[in-house]
Amino acid sequence: MQKNIIVYDIGAANFVPAHFPLDNRFEYVHIEPDNRGLKKLKTWLKSKKSKAQHLFFQKAIGAKLQKAVLGLAEKNTSSKILETAIDGSQIEVEMETLPYLIEHNNLKAPNIIKIDVEGFELKVLNGIDLNDDRLKVIEIEVTLNSDTLSGVITLLTANKFQLVKVRTHGDQDHNPRNWLRGKIHGLTRKLNLANYAIVKSEDSWSKPSTPLTQIEFVFIRNIDLLSNDPVQKIICDIFGLAHRKGRSGRLKCGDRSVGIIKDLTLIR
Repeated sequence: MQKNIIVYDIGAANFVPAHFPLDNRFEYVHIEPDNRGLKKLKTWLKSKKSKAQHLFFQKAIGAKLQKAVLGLAEKNTSSKILETAIDGSQIEVEMETLPYLIEHNNLKAPNIIKIDVEGFELKVLNGIDLNDDRLKVIEIEVTLNSDTLSGVITLLTANKFQLVKVRTHGDQDHNPRNWLRGKIHGLTRKLNLANYAIVKSEDSWSKPSTPLTQIEFVFIRNIDLLSNDPVQKIICDIFGLAHRKGRSGRLKCGDRSVGIIKDLTLIR
């Protein structure tokens, strides 16, 4: 039985989000075409005294093997793959599909994939083997002005992923909840929504300071919230998933009781 969680961090830069543990149960594959981000990430991991295993690749992930142009932004986390070369600072980078990278580097297949690629989301998804049942979770940040929101949702739901979490980046005064509801309303027939409700949101997003530009989705597939399988239980812990047998039943993650205020962002 698999014990470690394999996480692929596509668009890795500067740090690992706080909900991803850095203990020895985890093996991370960090993929980022801008070497500035990888250098900062390595420094950050060292400062955190990470106990996890980490591999680093300075590459881009896409739908096919090719050379790609990376536009270098002053802030490295805003660097992105360009469809065509433009005036300004840019470099040529290697683009590979994820199966190619895995095969040619003898890597383990992912259980979780985190994607943060500044508008290149759909092309990255097209370079991933979504039929691999070992892939249980995709956490993806969609850039709203990239016109890929519908395509991302359609592709993932067609591959039996369920949406369990939506988080927004930016100022809700600029784009209130009704805007987000309307934005997604036209896509609801495509969404295979899991039976979840949000009960707690992250403190770091309680006071947004910029206009809403990105939405972060968490999609899961074939997660058994009653399972005592180590991989499934850890995934429940990371993403705050839990279950209860009845309206008054105790909330549990696997076989463990959890606190609704302290531990959870979602319940089933």
